[in-house]
Amino acid sequence: MALAEQVVVFRVGEGFYAVPIGQVREVVAWTRPMPLPGSPPHVEGVLSLRGEVIPVVDLSRRFGRTRSVPDAQSRILVVEIAGQVAGVVVDAVTEVLTLADGALQPVAPAFRNPDDPLVVGVFHRGDDLVVLVDLERVVGEGQAAMAQSQETGQGEM
Repeated sequence: MALAEQVVVFRVGEGFYAVPIGQVREVVAWTRPMPLPGSPPHVEGVLSLRGEVIPVVDLSRRFGRTRSVPDAQSRILVVEIAGQVAGVVVDAVTEVLTLADGALQPVAPAFRNPDDPLVVGVFHRGDDLVVLVDLERVVGEGQAAMAQSQETGQGEM
């Protein structure tokens, strides 16, 4: 992580998470996506955002928790990673923070799934711990579900 990198902090359930601000294209209010038949349970569906169709992933379900129940604070982070765009449902976006060099601490390998490397590290925000996540795999899963649905002719808008 570069010196003084900015991150977007958000809440999923009771936990706080973050992604590098460079991956976030925009934050939009919750809008119900159109479901994609046959997609993984954590892929909510697709959303048309100013004419661009993007897959939407529920991070709560992706983290193995129960589905988030959208409310007035729910948001969709529109992220772009390696040219792929997806929406990520979060319970609330809390702030943008600047991390000083050395603030990010690695997570012990015993606590990470090597086949699903979502966790980059953790850092302190006051008394809270915030998990920095790597959304590259999540975005790829959403894009793959959208492509599969289009191949079968079920996801056209």
